[in-house]
Amino acid sequence: MADELAMNALEEALLWIFGAHGAEARVDARVERAMRRLAEHPAEPFDLGALAKACGVSVSRLGHLFRAELGTTPR
Repeated sequence: MADELAMNALEEALLWIFGAHGAEARVDARVERAMRRLAEHPAEPFDLGALAKACGVSVSRLGHLFRAELGTTPR
């Protein structure tokens, strides 16, 4: 059930980003890339290092970006 809950949380975050902020609001491209990757590979075990690498940032930078953009962590 963890995969379903994760997908639900991701969907909620995406709806919040694009709904609450309006169409003119943009999320950092690296955060968008991370969210897209998580959504496209829900069955893969979560690996923050691999996710950060795929987005071209360090683990700490990805965490900072997520908190700043979404108010939550990548996990």
